[in-house]
Amino acid sequence: MNDILISVIIPVYNAEEYIARALESVLNQTYEKLDIIVVDDGSDDNSLDICKRYAACDKRIKLFHKQNGGQASARTYGIKRACGDYITFLDADDYIDVETYANIIKKTDIRMPDVIAYNLIEEDNEPVIKKNKFPEKYYDYEEMQKDVFPYMLCMENFFEFGILPNLVCKFIKSELIKRADVKVNDVVRFGEDADACYRYIAKAESIQFLDYAPYHYIKHENTMVSGNMSIQSIKCLYSELIDAFDNASIGDIMHNQLIDYISFVTLLKCPEEIMDDTGIFKKKIALYGAGGFGMALYGRYKESIVCVADSNYEKYKSSTAVHVISIEQLADMQNEFDIVFIAVLNNDICKKIEEQLISKGVKKKIVYFRRNYAAGLYERLIGTQEI
Repeated sequence: MNDILISVIIPVYNAEEYIARALESVLNQTYEKLDIIVVDDGSDDNSLDICKRYAACDKRIKLFHKQNGGQASARTYGIKRACGDYITFLDADDYIDVETYANIIKKTDIRMPDVIAYNLIEEDNEPVIKKNKFPEKYYDYEEMQKDVFPYMLCMENFFEFGILPNLVCKFIKSELIKRADVKVNDVVRFGEDADACYRYIAKAESIQFLDYAPYHYIKHENTMVSGNMSIQSIKCLYSELIDAFDNASIGDIMHNQLIDYISFVTLLKCPEEIMDDTGIFKKKIALYGAGGFGMALYGRYKESIVCVADSNYEKYKSSTAVHVISIEQLADMQNEFDIVFIAVLNNDICKKIEEQLISKGVKKKIVYFRRNYAAGLYERLIGTQEI
């Protein structure tokens, strides 16, 4: 197995602060049979010069410079120039552990799965391991149909990924990438990873999961909610995924999961498309949750929101412009709002938060997102498909 060539594609755009760390984490790998493809996507800082210095010192690096076209475009550019047996990806602001590739190759099933999926560490104030929700084993296509596809996008609990949507924690056979010929529409501005990742897996004939988290994903402030996204972009994401699933003859299996995933994206990027129909934010609201979903709701409904509370309120003092209070403070000001809305997109966690709020003396009605809130979204998604 030590003769496997791994192509590592690193798109770079204005990453002068991070790119050296990313490159060194690859160059220092104990597994040395690497085809390192660095694609500078029109940077206007010192990123390209830094990459040139590293490329001059290690012949495994192939450096390319192109006009800016976005991360998906840079990845596609790199894929066309890759010659490895497997292709994987590294974002320019992230890094990997020194034995990442050696350990993955060591763990790879002798049957050489089309996709190898592993875990990642989300580096925020406190590192959090993000895991795939499948046992560490090899699945052939029959097993994928029975045990993987039914939970690939979303587990039974809203919202919890079955397979992480990130391309950076996958090894994908180069022959699968060429066979699938995935092209992400430029209109898709959020969920590009998921768009490509799930389309590759839909075309795969085997997959192996590793309970291993060597990839360090750097979570920047407001990563989940920065930038705007139109409902047309969300429709395009839906359309690309449902077409891919139908073409792979798994559309029926994936339909409900896909609606859950698109609801999740919509709540983060265009919350009014779902929440306006509920009428919840016509009342005076105490919002619990200062994360991505909470800030998306605050940005849309701040005239109705009396306060924002979070059990980790200290964490948000310096990281958000919104004043975040403790649960105890929220309980003391109940005469100022009508209901508490828990802005967390995991129903199991919401139930625990609800119990915590009640135990702290909150007596007002407590609500959080339910699947039926998105009942009208599907009709809008299949309505106008013009992009």
